[in-house]
Amino acid sequence: MNDTEIKTRLGLILQGVLGAALEKAGFSAVADYQYDPTCEKPDSLIPDEKNPKIMIEVHQTEARNSFQMKTLRAFTAVTEAKARYGNELMCVNVLFGDPDRELPASNVRAMCGIFDANILIRKHPELGEEVASLEEVALEYAKDEGVKTEQAQNVLITQKRRVTPFWA
Repeated sequence: MNDTEIKTRLGLILQGVLGAALEKAGFSAVADYQYDPTCEKPDSLIPDEKNPKIMIEVHQTEARNSFQMKTLRAFTAVTEAKARYGNELMCVNVLFGDPDRELPASNVRAMCGIFDANILIRKHPELGEEVASLEEVALEYAKDEGVKTEQAQNVLITQKRRVTPFWA
């Protein structure tokens, strides 16, 4: 697998773990709903795809040029979703990784400026280290072609980790 395939799998694994945390916290969400074949597909819509109130996009830090492309995709995803569902739709960016160490601050500001709310999950004072550990394990699973994405998600979800989101 090349780096792009590994990072894509890592993103899907982390997206699944976040989805499980949302579900555990009592949120109803629809993942990867393609509302229009010509538009970006949101990672999650809460509470449903018919009348969502919140759109969540999951991102991870990575090489500068890849992150810049993600920022452009995020801009497209947010503007298309708001055009479809209305400006009242709250668009939330959940950023995994260590942006302070892995990216220039201007790149992070550009990405975060697109969204109505941003959760830089590693910066949480109580969960930051635990999230970093989860990300490391998720990356190892992402590299292992013998482990399916869903299997990795399930293992990470069922481990003795605190999966309850910090906002619950």
